Amino acid sequence: MKLKIRNVGAEAFYIILFIVIFQSKIFSQAIVLQTDFTNYTGTQATVPSGWYISWNSTSSPSYYSSTTFSGLAIPSYKFGIDSAMIFTPAFSFADTLKFWCKGSSNISPQSKLNIYQSSDSNNWIMSSGIDSLPTTGKVFSLGISSSAKYLRFVYRKTEGNLAFDDVQIIDYPNITANFSFDTVCNGDS
Repeated sequence: MKLKIRNVGAEAFYIILFIVIFQSKIFSQAIVLQTDFTNYTGTQATVPSGWYISWNSTSSPSYYSSTTFSGLAIPSYKFGIDSAMIFTPAFSFADTLKFWCKGSSNISPQSKLNIYQSSDSNNWIMSSGIDSLPTTGKVFSLGISSSAKYLRFVYRKTEGNLAFDDVQIIDYPNITANFSFDTVCNGDS
């Protein structure tokens, strides 16, 4: 009777490799586009490159310069008038929008932030409408269409201002794995 010894070293190696790769893919993300308004001081010249902001002001500042109304870093953009808009530059291959916002203490429940997406910057579809805006800082994470190439944020103000910061447009890559195990004989079989 001949004893067969199975070499499990190769299989164990592939299993460990699979776990390492799979785990890194689960937590990986690609930030496609982002701004934190770090250099924004209420002028058109300080708008983040490629972005468009419809209301810029230094006299009644269109930004907050305090930690109370900023996300990770000072300053943040201040939606301070009705129908103020922010447009992103073009982007590709994204599926998630994240941003931080905080309403002033007197923000009305009727004030809202509408988010539109477009594949061509001409035809817009409202993808999200956020009412009951928070009066404590909150990070929103929203899905966006795979065909979206532009986003537009529109503040519908009835009363109160909205701090807006730390915008990220992210791609979380699809996770696929196709592993096969081959039996490799090392030595006598």
